[in-house]
Amino acid sequence: MGGGRLATALLGLLTIRAVTTFLTPEQYGQLAMLLVVQTFCGLLLVNPVGMHINRHTHEWWDDGSLMSRLRTYKYYILAVSLIGGLAAVAVSAHLSMMQIAVIVMVMILMVNSGTWNATWIPLLNMVGQRGAAVGWSLVTGVVGLLVSVLLCAVWPIATAWFAGQAIGMAFGAIGAGRVLRERTLEKKNTASLPLLDRKTIITYCLPLALGTGFMWLQLSGYRLLVEHYWGLSLLGFLAVGLLLAGQIWSLTESLAQQFLNPLFYRRIAQSDSNASSAALSDLMNVLVPVYFVLAGMTFLGAPYLIRLLTAPQYADAEIFMRLGVGIEFCRVVANLLSNAAHVTKNTRAIIFPYALGAVVLFAMLAFAAIHGLGVSWVAVSLLCAAVLMLGVMWSAMLSEVRFFLDMRRWLFALLTMVLFAISAHWLERPTNWVDAVLALSVIGLLGGAAVVVLLKGNPALQRLLIVDLKSGNKAT
Repeated sequence: MGGGRLATALLGLLTIRAVTTFLTPEQYGQLAMLLVVQTFCGLLLVNPVGMHINRHTHEWWDDGSLMSRLRTYKYYILAVSLIGGLAAVAVSAHLSMMQIAVIVMVMILMVNSGTWNATWIPLLNMVGQRGAAVGWSLVTGVVGLLVSVLLCAVWPIATAWFAGQAIGMAFGAIGAGRVLRERTLEKKNTASLPLLDRKTIITYCLPLALGTGFMWLQLSGYRLLVEHYWGLSLLGFLAVGLLLAGQIWSLTESLAQQFLNPLFYRRIAQSDSNASSAALSDLMNVLVPVYFVLAGMTFLGAPYLIRLLTAPQYADAEIFMRLGVGIEFCRVVANLLSNAAHVTKNTRAIIFPYALGAVVLFAMLAFAAIHGLGVSWVAVSLLCAAVLMLGVMWSAMLSEVRFFLDMRRWLFALLTMVLFAISAHWLERPTNWVDAVLALSVIGLLGGAAVVVLLKGNPALQRLLIVDLKSGNKAT
């Protein structure tokens, strides 16, 4: 699993280099607008149902009803993809009718393939088929990168890159779905069972959709305002800096989720409140200190990562990446905290934090637009809104599930982050790729050593690792 995730991480970094090589800032801005629609479908319409599936995967796997419950899911995903196709028209109004028609078809493909990819692969991982999950995740990345590069070699436009990524998602989804069906044959329950009932929709999915809708505004929807007031080119520069920070953090979060989330969800399945509180505390005491160290590393290494991983035309995106580190840190910790709402199934608790963050963000962007401030203000606004959202989320989730902190590890990690951040004042910007590689190697070694100190002998990690995914009992 570690080797597969490392390969996937390297693919992600190669993808950043390739997309910034083929696409101009304006075309990258257009790609950012397409991603606005994709994330709208994913966060607002698909994620609430997906979280319900994650919450009950082990129960349905144990009684053999998993596949029968997912039977009607395909119709819902198809409907969402059609909504995505219509929404794509709204962000492509300045293009020709032929270009809009192509974008609509590509968006429908992306929503379908992306959703199934994000369903089948995590399900494989959740039920203990880790090798297959990592393998098909790797296939997704390889095929997506190759097809995107081939298409952009002929048509260096955002739609071509987006289409290549959609095709890669489709390959991974088809393969992972086939493997999962084969694995469930011996546990197949053919009874017609519902995926959702009315109570679940009203009390779990709809509040979660409202919360993730505000999350979408804060993480992606703001790009609509940026494109309108600052233009596609400046949006492209902003998006590249934030993307590079986001890609690194998403890779780390993905690895953490694939490895630890199945253990966490198995541990809270049919558990009492005390056991669930202990499970959430353990998850936080393993991951948040690591996130502190990663924040310091990426802040310090920002100019070197920009030099290595983006084309020269995006060199000025360094400031956006450094601000993006703070934004991403707040996002992943807030996602981690939101597990408390899934434990209690009170998803209404996440609405206010994300709503407040979205309101503050759009108020700051409106102020910047009215007074003609530069696009850097957008990144500052995103960071301020993210910090506020995280603080409110912490308070809200603490009232849902009482979690406890390993203060010794948290303080060590916080000190490490501060030392990395302060060191950025004395490091010079790289003049060539050799200097960048050497600097990143030193930062990586120091950060890696800090992570080893945090994880070695960590009792929270040990308690998570003794869970047997297939039976739910402690591993022997």
